[in-house]
Amino acid sequence: MHALVDGWGIRAAALSYAPVGGGSYHWMARDEQGEQRFVTVDDLDAKGWLGRTRPAVFAGLRAAMDAAVILRRDAALGFVVAPVPARDGQTVRSLGARYTVAVFPFLRGVLGQWGELPSAPERAELVEMLAALHRVDPAAVRLPRPEIGLAWRGDLDTALRELDRPWDGLELTVAQLTRRPPRPP
Repeated sequence: MHALVDGWGIRAAALSYAPVGGGSYHWMARDEQGEQRFVTVDDLDAKGWLGRTRPAVFAGLRAAMDAAVILRRDAALGFVVAPVPARDGQTVRSLGARYTVAVFPFLRGVLGQWGELPSAPERAELVEMLAALHRVDPAAVRLPRPEIGLAWRGDLDTALRELDRPWDGLELTVAQLTRRPPRPP
């Protein structure tokens, strides 16, 4: 809760863990005035596609969040859900050495069903959104160059050394599902 107060000035009257999405931990926060926000905590050790070190992953995560703010604010793409910048302007803040925290507006909506196609009007709206996104000048977003290297190289090396052993994909899934979320921000 200190991260929300320190970073965004949000005094959460209620904070509840939301087991949704993938690759991050999520909380629903309601402040003393009743406004809801969606809080995301990312584990820097679990995002190897953004870099091989915590600082590189943090920089990649921040660049992605900054890009969302630029697309929403400067490119006027209202459909882009961007994080709410903290009081110091940062889109992502450190939460200890291993985690980061970001705050998003809470959006109400209707979930679709996996494998179910959107309606024709929804598909047309999606095509227009993608076209608008592709009309944005890439120079306006200015993403930094990613760190060069193969993420999780050690895991690949281990797998290549153990080609004679059967692989049970459930091991990774069970490990991921049993991870406990970090303490609330």
